[in-house]
Amino acid sequence: ECKLPITHLNLNGSTCPDLSPCLGLPIRSIVLDVSPNQDFRQISGIPLQELMLRGPHLDTIKTLEGFQLRSLSLDSAPIADISPLRKMSSLEVIALRDCKVDSLDALRELRNLDSLILQKTRVRSLHDLKGVPLRSLELRENPIDDFKPVLEIQGLEAVVQNDVSRSPRNVAGVPVPFESEMLRLIQA
Repeated sequence: ECKLPITHLNLNGSTCPDLSPCLGLPIRSIVLDVSPNQDFRQISGIPLQELMLRGPHLDTIKTLEGFQLRSLSLDSAPIADISPLRKMSSLEVIALRDCKVDSLDALRELRNLDSLILQKTRVRSLHDLKGVPLRSLELRENPIDDFKPVLEIQGLEAVVQNDVSRSPRNVAGVPVPFESEMLRLIQA
C-alpha cells in the first residue's frame, strides 16, 4: 500500500492501460497518453479535478461520464464526439487541441464553464456558445466562419484569437487580424 501523498500524476509520454493502482490515492490531477480501449471507469473513485488526455488512441470519452472534473484537456487525438461532456456539469475549463471536434453543441448546458480553449479543431461555428458563461475564450487555428456569436457571450472578459496563417477574420463586420483588436471589440 502506497503511503505517499501523491496529488498529481504525470504519465506524459507513456501509456498506462491499468490505472486501478491509483485508487485510494488523493490524486487531483492526471496527465496521460491514452492506451487503446482505455477505460476510465476504473478510476472513477479517485477525487480527480483535472484530467489531461492525449494521443492517437483517444477516440471516445464515453467512459468519462459521471466524472466530476473541474478541468479537462483533450490533445492530439482523433476524438470528434464530445457529447459525454453534457453530463459533466462541474467543468470549469475545457481545452480541445488538435482534435477532430466540429461541434460545440455539448457545451450549451455547462453553466460552470469559465474558460474554453480551441486549437486546431474543426469547429466552424461558435453559435453553440451563446448562453455559456465563459469569461475566457482562446481560439487558435480553427476554421471559424463568423465571430459574431462571441459578441453575444455575456461576461466574456478575454478573447485570444491568433490565426495569422489565414486572412483576417470578421467580427460584427469588422476585420480582426490580431487578438488585441478582438479584445478591443469585445470590451466595447
